Amino acid sequence: FAASRALLTYGRFTDAWGITFTLLSAIPLCFQNNHGWSEGIAGLPYLALVAGCFIGFGTSRWSDIVYDRKRDANNGIPIPEYRLIGAMAFAWLMPAGLFIFSFTQYGFITPVAPIISLVCILVSVTG
Repeated sequence: FAASRALLTYGRFTDAWGITFTLLSAIPLCFQNNHGWSEGIAGLPYLALVAGCFIGFGTSRWSDIVYDRKRDANNGIPIPEYRLIGAMAFAWLMPAGLFIFSFTQYGFITPVAPIISLVCILVSVTG
């Protein structure tokens, strides 16, 4: 039973990365076709992914600090569920980011909204 639970958890993790990598190919197309950006400028939203990675790694460090505090409060005995604090706190950013990205692809909507959604998506995966 524990092995199937671990496999299910691993499958969900790989699904999140799979969705993220599939989205990578759509980013320049969205900004070229919908906002009229040139090919070179349409690659600039990838910088939002870099920002999302740094924010996500910062939240991961926060999650480690909380885990260490809870482990120390439990007389040094680690409880595996405490590792899920970051996932519970930031998992909602993935569907929210995908929702924002997909519904802000109109030319009359500012390109800032899908760029912010890219940050949300990467924070959810790395956080």
